Amino acid sequence: MVQKQVQKQAQAKSGTSTVIEDHTMPQYMAKSANGTGYLFRRAVPADVRPVIGKREFKVALGGDYRKASQRCRELAVETDRQIEGARCSTTSQPEASGEYLPAILENSAPLTNITAVTPDFIAHLRATVVEQVQRGDREQRYRARVAVNPAKKLQEIERLRSWATLAQFGDETAAHGWRDMLEGTLSRNGYHLADDLRGSPEERILLVEYAGAYNEGLKILEAEYSGKPLPIRLVGEPLKRREPVSRTDTMRLSTAIREFLEHLPPSQGPMNQKHGFILPAFLEVVGDMPVTDLRQSHVKDFLVTVQKLPPRWSDLRRKDGLNIRDLAAREWDQTLSLKTYEGSYLASLRTFIERAVADWQDVGFPTTLTTNVPYRGSRTKTELKQRALRHDEIELIFFNDRMRKIAARPGQVHKFWLLAIELYTGARVREICQINPQYDWGSKDGIWWLRLTNEPGESPDPDVSKSVKTGRPRTIPMHAELIRLGLPEYLERLKRAGARRLFPQWKPTKGNAGAAPGKSVANYLRSIGLHGVENELGNAVRGSHSFRHTLLTHGRKNGVNLRCISGHKESTDNAVADGYEDETVLVPLAEMAARLAKLDYAVTLPTPVPARIVTSERTPDAQISKPRKAGNA
Repeated sequence: MVQKQVQKQAQAKSGTSTVIEDHTMPQYMAKSANGTGYLFRRAVPADVRPVIGKREFKVALGGDYRKASQRCRELAVETDRQIEGARCSTTSQPEASGEYLPAILENSAPLTNITAVTPDFIAHLRATVVEQVQRGDREQRYRARVAVNPAKKLQEIERLRSWATLAQFGDETAAHGWRDMLEGTLSRNGYHLADDLRGSPEERILLVEYAGAYNEGLKILEAEYSGKPLPIRLVGEPLKRREPVSRTDTMRLSTAIREFLEHLPPSQGPMNQKHGFILPAFLEVVGDMPVTDLRQSHVKDFLVTVQKLPPRWSDLRRKDGLNIRDLAAREWDQTLSLKTYEGSYLASLRTFIERAVADWQDVGFPTTLTTNVPYRGSRTKTELKQRALRHDEIELIFFNDRMRKIAARPGQVHKFWLLAIELYTGARVREICQINPQYDWGSKDGIWWLRLTNEPGESPDPDVSKSVKTGRPRTIPMHAELIRLGLPEYLERLKRAGARRLFPQWKPTKGNAGAAPGKSVANYLRSIGLHGVENELGNAVRGSHSFRHTLLTHGRKNGVNLRCISGHKESTDNAVADGYEDETVLVPLAEMAARLAKLDYAVTLPTPVPARIVTSERTPDAQISKPRKAGNA
């Protein structure tokens, strides 16, 4: 029987805390997996992960509760400092990653050396810092995927103010942590502290003034989040910001690309990488020129050229030393796919052009450029869009002689479960198959849920490399039909048996838990004569992706949008031709469950027998059935 775990919540003075074993545990403190000690666990905010280099702060605190809680509070302050320092010390947006960048993109404006700390400069610095605190908070809220919790934010502000106050009044340990933040602020605004001032009394003055101004900014935020906003009074004008590269009528394409890459939003990491690879390729193909000379013919030339490139052409480039035009001139058995062309090359160039028109049309960037260049590559026919399943096709999948045998055999029933979960979640097959029964599911407020994540967790499967296409983990509810069929019980049996992936019968391929199951689904559809069956538009049933279309299509028929369940990327920068309308809202779990409850395929699936749990893990409950070798179905 599935055990529902309930954590009691208590409201302490400092904020929400978890009550365990009669101890009020500080925020970010949790028991270790084996229950013998404590851990400090804190997620690193998405906007600073590229700087800090990890997704989570995780520190063992030992088994002594009092010492562990004290250390946890210290780590909360330390990680506050690291997070804030990462936000403030970054002198530019994360560098665009690519395999090559022309040398012309590497220029940067010189910084003004600060040789003396004057009262006038201090006034400008303080005004800059107060403004920076306000702007940073606004940007953080703009990028947030969920609503900000004012009480939690006030906790964070309180810790930061304590830290700033210590530095403001000369605490050397506290002041030390502000040096990187000071340097970052100066650099972003075109200044650099002279070497002979480092470690001097003048630097200490700047650090104290910086911390004091930061405290002022935090005080304004504190009042705002408390519902009593204060007027912002700046003594002096902010520092004059660093001027960008001169934007004259002779502004060159390389300059526009460089400035675009330097100001990419950190929240769109995967697309930023594409920009960093594709836009330099665009520059190479069309050549560097004044933006006033850029024409539609150049855009068309680039897009037609890349269609002739082979998959993974950059590897060939490194090997043979050929330029892009030389590679495109060769005859290749395969060229870039439709999906890659539209989702990467078209999307990247379109985003750049739109941004460039908005920013630089006043210096002559053309306003009439388009990316309306159709795909003419060699893989059009092989990449026909998949389509949704009709009602009769759903019945065919789950009600035939082969499926009756699968659902009735403990060693085969995992194949039934994969199809049922795909049908009622619309999730990608890899996302489903990498679910860890130890912690990627549960119940909250009466709602059973599944967690689709790229985070390995505390007890990861060493053979699985978790991946979420959008880069954003999501929690989705279980449909009532899955609960009726016994999915929670199935997961509980896997958990007791020590399994660390949803279907241990399928062995992962190079870390991909969904490779073998995906082939199994396609083969099953072939066996029942459904694979490749086209509709009037030429779209066909080909594999697991059809279940994603099915969820969204039938959801619309039931008057509900289920993109929040299927996890389609919510970005205008990646408008892949997948046939789905865009949705840009994030939906709470309760609202997801309410929407999903309206999904009705008008079919009752057959109830499967309990599965034979196959796992190599040796636990007391692993012998649920006769043991078999891991990886055998």
